[in-house]
Amino acid sequence: MGMIALALDTLYSTVSLVYGDHWQLKENELKLLSDSLDKALKTLPDNLYGSIRKQFETIVPWIGLGVAAITVTVPRIEESRRRSKDDRVKEQNNVYDFETSGREQGQASEPYDQPILQTDSIFGYADGA
Repeated sequence: MGMIALALDTLYSTVSLVYGDHWQLKENELKLLSDSLDKALKTLPDNLYGSIRKQFETIVPWIGLGVAAITVTVPRIEESRRRSKDDRVKEQNNVYDFETSGREQGQASEPYDQPILQTDSIFGYADGA
């Protein structure tokens, strides 16, 4: 793939990140655009054509790297956000509920309904004496 084709592919790939995959160029579209742009650039004076081509060769690989990094990184960020949101929902749903936790096990409706220490049995009053 030549530099012009790489530049065009990078441009359309960048747009596709925002507006969807339908912006990705197909091989025949990429060839058509790059050939047409190359022919148009060749109509420029030699020194200008050479200067523009040199800029393409210098800048386009760096732009391509940026687009590739974004393409790889953005889905991971989105997945991390989704997982973080799922974890927060799970935490909210798993909060200990004192109102219902004992009922599920057949215990008193409130955990504090039962005394912690049975003082009657300690002092001998439990047998009715």
